[in-house]
Amino acid sequence: MILLQLKDEYRNKFDVNKAWDRFNQLKGHPYGFHVFLFTGIDTIDQNIPSYLSVEIVVWIINISQIYNKFYDLFDLVIVSGLNMRLGTQGLKPFGIVQELVNRYNDSNKGLKWLIAIPENSSWEYPEPQGGVQRVCSNFVADILSSAGVFDNIQFEPTEVSPYDLYLLNIWNTDPNLTIKSCPIDSRFYGYCQLNGVIEMDLYD
Repeated sequence: MILLQLKDEYRNKFDVNKAWDRFNQLKGHPYGFHVFLFTGIDTIDQNIPSYLSVEIVVWIINISQIYNKFYDLFDLVIVSGLNMRLGTQGLKPFGIVQELVNRYNDSNKGLKWLIAIPENSSWEYPEPQGGVQRVCSNFVADILSSAGVFDNIQFEPTEVSPYDLYLLNIWNTDPNLTIKSCPIDSRFYGYCQLNGVIEMDLYD
């Protein structure tokens, strides 16, 4: 975990009241397990390893359902998201495949196409673990966007990964910077690393 300071240009844009308003809207929602994988999958053929076909994944999920092994986890991080993209609820993997065939009957609109549909930040998942979904990087991007840091640029915070956040040229990484709120026992590199075994290098 690191504590970063925005560059002055973006600090001046940051509306604290709007940030708190958005924080209070998101507060209390569960961790975004439903979007955990979909945040990093947005292409048909470049996000999934070539040796791991979608068909194999569906087969594994269905086997887990039959033997009651890990299916709840698969449902949480994969199946619910596929249902959301189809506008359905409660369909199992084979049911999702059948729905795709019945609805589109198009070889270009199969599971890979469905998985690659971007996560919509306004989607609210059904219970259990329902509601608005955000993982850590989504949450930070949402707060920054709501606070006006990105002006009127429209994007889906749920599509922002930790790596995307690090790449944004909005952070003050001056090694001579001092941050008064940095705990004494934290590692300091112009930004505070509060914890974690691996040292973060934002200058690389």
